[in-house]
Amino acid sequence: MADPLEFADETEIKAKIGAGVGSLGAVNLNIPAIIDRTVALMSDFSCGANIDGKHYFNVNWVRDVAMPEVFDLRNVVEGDPSPDGKGTLQIKRGIEVGHIFQLGKKIL
Repeated sequence: MADPLEFADETEIKAKIGAGVGSLGAVNLNIPAIIDRTVALMSDFSCGANIDGKHYFNVNWVRDVAMPEVFDLRNVVEGDPSPDGKGTLQIKRGIEVGHIFQLGKKIL
C-alpha cells in the first residue's frame, strides 16, 4: 500500500474499475479496499455496482462483501470518544511553547 495514501482521479478510477466515481462500490471490487471504523459498523447500506448508473441496496459486510482492512481514517471532532475510553474529546486552542530544529549535526 502506498505511503502516504493518495486519492485516484476520475480518469484512473474509470480505467481501473470501468465505471465512473458515482457508481463505485465494494461488491465485486477487484482491488484492495480500506475502510474507516464507522463504515465497518454499517449494515443494509447502498453502494455502486461498479457499472455506470447501477447500484446495490441492503448490502451487508461478510454476507455480500468480504470485510476489507479497517483503519481509523477520519479526523476527530469534538465529542468523539477518547482513545483511552475515559470520556470524550474536547477541542482547545493551543500555543507552541518551544521547537527544536536540527540542521545537519547541529541542534538549534
